[in-house]
Amino acid sequence: MKPKPRLRYWTNLSAAAAFSLALVFLALFLYGGNRWAQGYRYPPRYVSSGAWLRQNEIPYEEIELKTADGLVLAAWYTPPQNGSLILVAHGYGGARPE
Repeated sequence: MKPKPRLRYWTNLSAAAAFSLALVFLALFLYGGNRWAQGYRYPPRYVSSGAWLRQNEIPYEEIELKTADGLVLAAWYTPPQNGSLILVAHGYGGARPE
């Protein structure tokens, strides 16, 4: 028995709509995954203001460190009490603490 043309039309239309919806969800999934990965690999930059140091009355100076390859890094210098100096560098994607 052959299906009725009207039933076949609605079946085909439903299949096309389901397929289109699946494609939209797949595209959104891929786009969202890519955006998440980019945000993870390239985190937003934060500018530290030194508010935490001022709040705790720690004297500091804003300085710039120039690397051997010419990169300029912003840093804070707090004078040591015993004459020794420690350089602390944050990890990838990190920032000076606040």
